[in-house]
Amino acid sequence: MSEIFNDEALQALDDRSELKEMPRVVSPALWLVLSTLLLLCGVAIFWCMFGKVNYTVRAQAVVFSFAEAKAITVPYGGTVHHVVATNGQEVAAGTPLLSVRSQLATTTLTAPESGVVLTSKPAESKFEAREPVAWILPQEARFHEREVLAYVTFKDLRKVKLDAKVQLTPADLEREKWGYAVGTVKGVESYPTNRKMVAQRLKLAELASVIPAEEPVYEVRIVLDKDADGLVWSRRKSKEMAVTTGMPCNVQIIWNRKYVWEVLLGRVENTLNTLRGK
Repeated sequence: MSEIFNDEALQALDDRSELKEMPRVVSPALWLVLSTLLLLCGVAIFWCMFGKVNYTVRAQAVVFSFAEAKAITVPYGGTVHHVVATNGQEVAAGTPLLSVRSQLATTTLTAPESGVVLTSKPAESKFEAREPVAWILPQEARFHEREVLAYVTFKDLRKVKLDAKVQLTPADLEREKWGYAVGTVKGVESYPTNRKMVAQRLKLAELASVIPAEEPVYEVRIVLDKDADGLVWSRRKSKEMAVTTGMPCNVQIIWNRKYVWEVLLGRVENTLNTLRGK
């Protein structure tokens, strides 16, 4: 039986009629593989020559006006009779906020200017003369819900410069899916602050929860870019996503950009210096 198979194998080797068919089968697949490899090499070379790498500072932030919150007070003590405007509500100048009751009369307090109600005393709570019964955050119409407060550590402070570009994503959205809103650094504080101080300024401890409790931080003021359709987003589908006052966000502040080939050369140089003991 083995002799029969050996004879057939030898006859197949001696038959050269199939040799001409082999290149027709192999060549298209081979050329396809080679073409794909060349295309990938071309893309990689183009990316190395013209692609750029962003160096960023990552920070936690909250959408909040740069203006200082203003207290609503009355020159006498009394009791909050009725609350009209709820916390977080946007109000125009003259909008009723709450009514207070004293021994003499009941008075309705109104917003002194346009802004957002941060907090107010609940109904039937008592207050002393000149004690704030509500806090309102003034907002300029042109910067409405575009101002952002971010907080960076001391080691990242030197990297943050004025007019640096910023990429902002609300904390409840995935950056990979929704992209980011584009902004610009407009101010950098050189004096440190902490969670307690920020909570006192924002008048809401919950808004300061984005700040690490164990170390001092530095405030960075960011203004989100705007076009005719609203905020500038990296992806069109994100245009409909609301960015509102008090919203926690994740930001990346771009402090440097390098070509890919510069990064690769730098790493090679660092490796050589390490091997040389420098």
